[in-house]
Amino acid sequence: MILLLFNIAFTSAQTYTFDMYETTGGDCTIVIDLSRNFIKAKTKEMPDDLCVFFHNLSDCRIDDEKGIVGFSFSHNTSVKMRPDHGKHYFLIRKDAIFCSSNDGSHEFYFKPINLDVYLFTYQQLIYDLSSRKTQKSQLVNPGYNLTFTVDGVTFTMVHVPGGTFTMGATSEQGSDALDDEKPTHNVTLNSYHIGQTEVTQALWKAVMGSNPSCVKGDRRPVVNVSWNDCQTFISRLNAKTCKQFRLPTEAEWEYAARGGHSGGYKYAGSDNIDNVAWYWDNYDEGGIHEGGIHNVATKSPNILGIYDMSGNVCEWCHDWFANYDTLPETNPKGQLTGTNRVIRGGCWIWWANGCRISNRDGASPFRSFDTIGLRLAL
Repeated sequence: MILLLFNIAFTSAQTYTFDMYETTGGDCTIVIDLSRNFIKAKTKEMPDDLCVFFHNLSDCRIDDEKGIVGFSFSHNTSVKMRPDHGKHYFLIRKDAIFCSSNDGSHEFYFKPINLDVYLFTYQQLIYDLSSRKTQKSQLVNPGYNLTFTVDGVTFTMVHVPGGTFTMGATSEQGSDALDDEKPTHNVTLNSYHIGQTEVTQALWKAVMGSNPSCVKGDRRPVVNVSWNDCQTFISRLNAKTCKQFRLPTEAEWEYAARGGHSGGYKYAGSDNIDNVAWYWDNYDEGGIHEGGIHNVATKSPNILGIYDMSGNVCEWCHDWFANYDTLPETNPKGQLTGTNRVIRGGCWIWWANGCRISNRDGASPFRSFDTIGLRLAL
């Protein structure tokens, strides 16, 4: 791989130039001009007018504590772009830039040539966006989300950009981390979709015609379903939708809970668990939630717009429960055999420690529990 010399210029017009190299090879320069509301991205082989993108800064979402900026944009019709490229979006993180087309057909993940200069650029970009009074909020992923309706019940699958992350007991988990969360190891995942919420009782009834949950409520997550029951549900859902829904792998679950990168928050979206989770210390707020199970999406989402990945109910994953290895993995699916299937996320009856992003447990795939539900992947 040939790396370009890093060249960056700050002007009174608030122009930022990032020279990057793409993880699969090839050099790219990304220019962000706040004064004229455009982004230009080009490789060194491209003419200057080939890749010019425009975006609306009012759509920008920033989270300077997490280290992420996101905004969508469309191609200028006057430049030489293929018409099927359509809308794209950027996620600019402290360590990389991710760009994706709205239909998911074009995805690029860039890392900086010079991280120190890149971080300085990123910090200045955050500062200038903040000074323009750009809305600061949880970043709801503006990318390629999918919505489905089954017998009148609608649910959303959130697009999770692929990438490499450190799985397990990373530093923000602190002394609460348990032995089965170690050793940390690098995992690379392709892009995928994951449920914006747990599967609700309404969706389960629409597919299965019955509701096994102990505490009823259409917007509550379904529980009392074994791992094997989930496979039957998914098979029938796929027959109705002609899609290939499945349970997320354990790596996909953790990557989505982390918001698509390695570090950050202890829980799925915050270091303050009360912001994002129903758990032992707060499940009886208002005194009206018998059984402790709350309606989905009643706490704040994480940075990708995904709800309840900490607390409320535990969630089945695809994998057999097994110890971690130190070797890096790509799209891991776990061991071929085992005794227990992985459950993740913690639930309303667990202490905060059990609702951490990296916490993991296992349960027999033949048994159902009033604290375990599921979340779909695609």
